[in-house]
Amino acid sequence: MATLQVHIDAEKKQLFDEFCDHLGMSTDTAICLFVNQTLREQKIPFELTVLPEQNFKLKGSVQRIGAGVGILPPLPENFDEIFDAMDKEIEADFESDSDLI
Repeated sequence: MATLQVHIDAEKKQLFDEFCDHLGMSTDTAICLFVNQTLREQKIPFELTVLPEQNFKLKGSVQRIGAGVGILPPLPENFDEIFDAMDKEIEADFESDSDLI
């Protein structure tokens, strides 16, 4: 067996625990049912939707990206310089770590 750790709002956890208890099962059992159903169907076993206000925000983000606003700058053409700089930083980190030993 493996352990799955999830961070959730305390009030939601309490309500979910009570719901599962009402059904006569533990929270662990309910989560295992979700995992098994997801793997069996190879999809989330319920419909995922976006609330209208979230959909409006999403459309706005897509429009801004289409206009070239809020996207990342173009990637550099010469990656060798970037990788060389990264290698130097890693070497410096190793050297500083070896001083601690």
